[in-house]
Amino acid sequence: MRAIRQAIDAANQSFVQAFQRGDAAGVAACYTAEARLLPPNSPPLTGTAAIAAFWQGARGMGVKAAKLETVELETRGDLAVEIGQYTPTIQPAPETR
Repeated sequence: MRAIRQAIDAANQSFVQAFQRGDAAGVAACYTAEARLLPPNSPPLTGTAAIAAFWQGARGMGVKAAKLETVELETRGDLAVEIGQYTPTIQPAPETR
């Protein structure tokens, strides 16, 4: 289980680094082709193209960083399922007058 947790932590770090670079394709590459993203108050998004578009949109709305946290981790044989949450850091655009 420790090796699996280390692999997930490394993948989460890759996500954070890609997000901070503004690399939506790099963020989406952290997901499997069948992954589902469950944004609040929205239907699930499936697949890396939809996930990349979501994170690109988040950056465009002022989300400049995201902290990832593993909430649950379950393993069965060669399958591991992580349930996590993210905390965004939002930097709104400066007001123009």
